[in-house]
Amino acid sequence: MELSKNDLLVTLKVGDFIQLISEEVTNCLKRVTPMEIEAREKPDEPVTELISRVKVAEMFGVSTTTIDKWRKFKFLPKGIKQCSRVYFLKAEIIELLKSKQRFIQVVSNNLKSGRL
Repeated sequence: MELSKNDLLVTLKVGDFIQLISEEVTNCLKRVTPMEIEAREKPDEPVTELISRVKVAEMFGVSTTTIDKWRKFKFLPKGIKQCSRVYFLKAEIIELLKSKQRFIQVVSNNLKSGRL
């Protein structure tokens, strides 16, 4: 049963309707190339990884209570709440750790040179 876009549909049995939908879905799937499927499976934007406040506490070597205080005083990047738990973007925490290490290195160098 071939229907064109201009045909008027007056009555259609359920079985015919299911077959029509099935044929149209099959035709659509045949038009999708393997490259398009692969592109859809690998998004252009990388998925952002979230880490828990427990993991952040481990990374900084402090307690979760300290992490909560740092959040309160906005020393940490904004947390993301999911199901009453707080998570952080891993990339932002790693950047914060790197800046902390740079700060410690500068202070250490200044102490050694007598500038502080």
